[in-house]
Amino acid sequence: QRNMLRMQKLGPELSKLKERFSRKDGTMSPEQSRQFSGAQMELMRKHGVNPVGCLGPIFLQIPIFIALWSALNYSFELRQTPFFFWIQDLSTPDVLFRLPFTLPLLCTDALSVLPLMMVATYTLQQQMQPKATDPKQAEQQKIMKFMFPVFGFFFYTFPSGLLLYFLTSSLWGIAEMKLVKSRLEAQDAEKSPVSARES
Repeated sequence: QRNMLRMQKLGPELSKLKERFSRKDGTMSPEQSRQFSGAQMELMRKHGVNPVGCLGPIFLQIPIFIALWSALNYSFELRQTPFFFWIQDLSTPDVLFRLPFTLPLLCTDALSVLPLMMVATYTLQQQMQPKATDPKQAEQQKIMKFMFPVFGFFFYTFPSGLLLYFLTSSLWGIAEMKLVKSRLEAQDAEKSPVSARES
């Protein structure tokens, strides 16, 4: 979260660097591209930003995802074990109630709440993400907005325990983003009077 927020603050400086090393039509020669990459890494190092710092948590979650998937599919202890309210079995999809008709494409008459909650929290989390300054990253953010309903479609029949993990992870990400953002803003506010006095 810190890396993403710092990258957002570096956006204007990165844009200036890109203009400096680009041709008039916005393209770069291989030599200009190498120079831009070097200057970009130097700028990030100066401001304490690690460009691959956000990949670590993603890779750390993969073993958890695989372990949960296996446990929910093959562990007999979790079968028919109630969790709370309408979730009566963590190894099967949550069913609030049965509809009098079959949902198109999903081939089920069950109304599941967790996939809808997951899509809503993912969408909220995506809207809270810092706006990308790089055109390619901005395009990826736009694509992700349309991908969340597709995730809801694919995850509709997933085990409720797995969806609870996704939902909790997303809610934690939202809380973490707010906390980190408020702390960084407080740190910047403390630094700015000091720098003003020094100047």
